[in-house]
Amino acid sequence: YRSVDPVELLAATTDAAKHASALDPQLGEPWAATGLAMIQLRDFKHGRAALAKALELEPNDITATVWNGITLNQYGYRAQGDKLLDRALEMDPVLPIALLWRGMSHAAQGEIEIADRQLKLAEESNLAFCGLGQAQLAQLRHERNDVASKQIGRAFSVLAGEFPPDT
Repeated sequence: YRSVDPVELLAATTDAAKHASALDPQLGEPWAATGLAMIQLRDFKHGRAALAKALELEPNDITATVWNGITLNQYGYRAQGDKLLDRALEMDPVLPIALLWRGMSHAAQGEIEIADRQLKLAEESNLAFCGLGQAQLAQLRHERNDVASKQIGRAFSVLAGEFPPDT
């Protein structure tokens, strides 16, 4: 989680993906990585197509499943994204990143109890930016603003690592 020039990222990712696919054309992850890089450049059409190709090649690849689910949720396709995150959690019930994103989706839908369980599991795994979901829950529970602020600050201390320390 650091700032990288997205054009350089896409070029490096595409190059690595081509090499990986040449070694094994049935791998889904090179397509998933390329899709995420394309989405960073706001090429949603081709990014989503690459992510879908990853799952077409390897329907049980947990990385491609999670990245697809997160991306769909981020861009408003919550039902589709939740379905994929649920699938990922069937494959690995304690996968921290899937617990975080699915927990946040449950919270956004007002399903506080299940969101709380999933977010606690993600936090117990020491997922560095779990505070994103915990802050969301704190707000939904109408807890004091300093609780949510502390959680979001904890998350952004990791995600915004290149900012000056006092930011």
